[in-house]
Amino acid sequence: MQIVSIIRCILSHRTTSFPTRYIHVSSVVRRYKKKWVEMGRKKVLPRELALSYFDTYYPNIYGEDAWKDARLALLHKKKKHCALVNNFADTKQTTIDLMCDQQAYDMFNLVGKKFEQLCVEDGVPEVGSTQPNDLSGSEDKVSEEMTFDLSDSTPGTVIYEETPEGFMVPRQTEVDPSSKPNHPPDLYDYVPASQQLTAKDQLEQDLGRQSLMLGIESNIEIIPHEALMIPPMLKCYIHEPGNIKSFFSAKQDESTRMLQYYLLDGASILPVLALNIKPGDKILDLCAAPGGKSLAMAQCLIADEIVCVDTSWSRLNRLKDTLRWHVPGVFDTANLSGTRMQVILENGEAVGHQQPDRYDKVLVDVPCNTDREVLTSDENNRFKRTRVTERLRLPQVQADLLKSGIRACRAGGTIVYSTCTLTPGQNDYVVEAALTQLQDSHPNIKVVVQECSDIADRLAHIFKFWTGSKYGQVVLPTPSANFGPGYFAKLVRVE
Repeated sequence: MQIVSIIRCILSHRTTSFPTRYIHVSSVVRRYKKKWVEMGRKKVLPRELALSYFDTYYPNIYGEDAWKDARLALLHKKKKHCALVNNFADTKQTTIDLMCDQQAYDMFNLVGKKFEQLCVEDGVPEVGSTQPNDLSGSEDKVSEEMTFDLSDSTPGTVIYEETPEGFMVPRQTEVDPSSKPNHPPDLYDYVPASQQLTAKDQLEQDLGRQSLMLGIESNIEIIPHEALMIPPMLKCYIHEPGNIKSFFSAKQDESTRMLQYYLLDGASILPVLALNIKPGDKILDLCAAPGGKSLAMAQCLIADEIVCVDTSWSRLNRLKDTLRWHVPGVFDTANLSGTRMQVILENGEAVGHQQPDRYDKVLVDVPCNTDREVLTSDENNRFKRTRVTERLRLPQVQADLLKSGIRACRAGGTIVYSTCTLTPGQNDYVVEAALTQLQDSHPNIKVVVQECSDIADRLAHIFKFWTGSKYGQVVLPTPSANFGPGYFAKLVRVE
């Protein structure tokens, strides 16, 4: 009550009514006033900062309508998964039957068929017989995606045929140039945020942009895509567009004690497809944990060796658990998959120096903004005020990891760079910066970018691909196909 009396006197300017015993407590009053002001100030959460950042820049890159859909999908915590079937469970056929019971379909067998046709052939209810849960509340958008026509007469459609070895390869029809879509706003209109940074942070950002040489024209060569070959043993099941039902929890097989399937974001399969794994390949997964992509490689059953590298023991232990629950004796010299698996604790930036020219395929799935996580959780969020400098340094860390992966790849091998963010500064810019820096530091290494348009054509009825990327493919989440976000680019080391 004494403090309240003092404040009332201050507000009414009746300084003469101050009791004598309060004359020497003015410093206390000022301290309390400052504390009350701070308590009344609204605390901005990291996820709110992230949303403000994305709202400021993403509409200029991807367009207002595309970002509106992506924003709605990202803010919804229930993203769509795909079920990666475990080839080592005795109940594999039972698992596939279970997928059909859940109205899920093999995502690699949908080309040339509508979802409704596939339902009838599989003997399960048609999509139209159930009410799909659409976050957008628009049935027009769902029906438009579900009736995607992939007939031979469609200009530019890629028709896939099965080879005698069991691989799916494309038969390209002629593309009508007039049918190409208009590109959204240029990718390089992107400018990182400045209003949320201090002068020191802005300096860090400027130094980072300068070190990455962002916006400088480069002479990076881009070559046409190669025929996409999907390993016949790789089975992934998804729900139809507009259906956001969750898969049941995977159960253990009674005899092998292995789990029936593994759930992961459908967009996470795309970098594995881009590697185009072939029999006998030696593969490096440079940032392997938590292990979904490593498991997908192992389920192909054709690689000779997969080496998984990460810098964290806790993350590597999680990766080991993932592999052990799905591949019997996974770390034995001769396990059932026929693929030697190794898990190594190492800084990914050093692998290229330690093991140069060793691997046929390298996956560089780098740490990034993780757009979906930073919008839904404040825990360990990269948009915390205390992590601004770390976030600004991410592009250079990513470029260093990519350069290490390129050095570890042999001549003629393939490198795939991937993220789970829509931020161009961590996608196309990193590819350009890494290749430009590598030309200066290792002029004897020549790398070209290979188009990934075959994957986009193959799976355009499942994912929404953005066409404005210079070097790779961007997956935009939508309310009816809530996969991603994701980015992947394919590189080939020529010499």
